[in-house]
Amino acid sequence: MARQPVKPDPAQIIPGTDRRAVLALGFGACAIGFCELAAIGVLGLVGDDLRSSVAATGYIVTAYALGVCVGGPLLAVATARMDRRSVLLAALSAFVVANVATAVAPSLAFLVVLRLVAGSIHGLYVGFATSHAAALAAPHRRGGAVALVFGGIAVATVLGAPLGRLFGEALGWRAAFWVVAAVSAVALIVVAGVVPSVREAVGAEVTGTLRAAMSPRVVAFLGLILLVMGGVFSLYTYVTEFLEHRTGTTGAGVSAVLLAFGLASAVGTILGGRLADRSAVATMTIGAGIATVALGALAVVGSSPVVVTVCLVVCGLSAFAYIPAFQLRLMSLAAPATDLAATLGASAANAGIALGAVAGGAALARGTDALVVVACALCAAGFIATLLVGRPRR
Repeated sequence: MARQPVKPDPAQIIPGTDRRAVLALGFGACAIGFCELAAIGVLGLVGDDLRSSVAATGYIVTAYALGVCVGGPLLAVATARMDRRSVLLAALSAFVVANVATAVAPSLAFLVVLRLVAGSIHGLYVGFATSHAAALAAPHRRGGAVALVFGGIAVATVLGAPLGRLFGEALGWRAAFWVVAAVSAVALIVVAGVVPSVREAVGAEVTGTLRAAMSPRVVAFLGLILLVMGGVFSLYTYVTEFLEHRTGTTGAGVSAVLLAFGLASAVGTILGGRLADRSAVATMTIGAGIATVALGALAVVGSSPVVVTVCLVVCGLSAFAYIPAFQLRLMSLAAPATDLAATLGASAANAGIALGAVAGGAALARGTDALVVVACALCAAGFIATLLVGRPRR
């Protein structure tokens, strides 16, 4: 049963964009993204404390990604007919509890299960926060609203791993998760105090929601971000090894490049949302095209650290501009199943990151030249697929 019109409730109609509420949703996304990245920063410390191998400790990262990709959509289906604000508050509350439990976990097995739970909540929150931000925005500003939510994740990408490592080295790895729990609790209070409900029609039944979100065109569309993110993260996952081999950059130089990439990704996310309000498809096409050219240029620019850094910055800027435009277009294609579609979009992006890590690792065994070729090929495939699948039907 599709959504039916309802009588407007004056107390729940937002005149224009409620910027404070959208920023609060973005802050919640930042807190949740910080959890994902902080774990990477303390991975070695966890292994030393729990006396587990590097490979075994890495399961906490794998479990989190699996939760985002699989658990998030399952939770979205289960909560499809609930008030979206209530789901967001419940998600943040559960996230606080999950991170407190993580901070006191007695063993690696408990830690892996808790990270799976936290990843599932991550996927649910990002999807619902994206669609709620769009609902709070005026029609011509929805791309910018979506970008502010993803901007929170972009900020976490820049700060998460370094801050996690800082707290971990100073106070122990458990302290990093206490900090995540505290920040998430603040986000819960802010969202509860600032974000209003948006009166909408009753959602479709579960079967109708699944039918809309899993239509052939929507499923094909999800493949676009899988390819683009797979291409970018094929290289970025192993950027330290790439920089050391190609340019001789080590230590603080690598950190500077990572910071530059992170800042470029944050700027690209906000810029992509602004441009998506004009044309989401054009923003996606241009973003994927520029990212492909930037990755391809790495094969011919030589070993200059400055030029290589410029290519990576351009890649981060354009690839992350792709994300909010993709999410906005995806929600439009999958209506009325916007909440589930937005969650699936976040899942597909994380699956692309995982694909990139696997493809990049296989390519790196043959050298950094092969790494660049694989990264460029995946991103180029995403660009071509965007041209074919992304354009609106007449």
